Amino acid sequence: MDVLEQLGIQRWRYRGEILNESLDVPPAPKPQEEPVQEHQPDAPVLADQTSPVRENHEEPPGDLPRSEPGPESLPKPAADEPKTADRMDWGELEALLQSPDYCPSCAVSRPVLGEGDRTADWMFIVDAPTTRDIEQQQLLTGRAGQLFDAILHALGHSRDQVYISSVFKCPPVQELNVSPQCDKLILRQVALVQPCMLVAFGEFAAQTMIKANEDLAALRAAPRRCPINDLPIIPTFSLTEMLADPGNKAHVWEDLKSGMRLLES
Repeated sequence: MDVLEQLGIQRWRYRGEILNESLDVPPAPKPQEEPVQEHQPDAPVLADQTSPVRENHEEPPGDLPRSEPGPESLPKPAADEPKTADRMDWGELEALLQSPDYCPSCAVSRPVLGEGDRTADWMFIVDAPTTRDIEQQQLLTGRAGQLFDAILHALGHSRDQVYISSVFKCPPVQELNVSPQCDKLILRQVALVQPCMLVAFGEFAAQTMIKANEDLAALRAAPRRCPINDLPIIPTFSLTEMLADPGNKAHVWEDLKSGMRLLES
């Protein structure tokens, strides 16, 4: 009877009687059946709540052991995203410029990032280095460099007191057309130097920094500012144009004097 009670005597009463007869055990007395009330549905017969039994007569399985997740099933941490040029410091910009995957033109040349004081008040930008600049690894060499040194002397500065850079970091092999790589580099340099005044020598350099398609005459007609950081920009003639037409030197000097007045105000 203990076994039958554990199996739920009420539910398995008929089977219990068969087992008792086969074992020559007196059958258990049948409980009196209660009269069924009319219009009442038969209530389901439930097994003993403390001893649940499966219909396949098997003992209910216990708690299955939990398998610990293996290393391959664990979520992998997100890989660090590579830095873009607009978040790099000077050393990282130098390394990026030397990378063969960054710019195909620079990969076959010896690009020049820039030179001078990286905390200067004045920053000068030209369109691109010349072949001679690449050979000497210095911007503004030759006659253009001599003219530039004279301009700096008139401003009361020397090369080591200003910062010089270019839109292109190597001589362009095709028509001037700024690439996203070049644009990101020069804008990051401006952000790192944080000059008080930016001078763009030539129409192309001025258009690149101001983000405008106007010609140089229109760019020089009104005060200009960099749309990225609101930095004052002086668009003026290139050193090559001054060498080709010495009359342009007077225009350049007037542009530079307007910049000095802005710094003093």
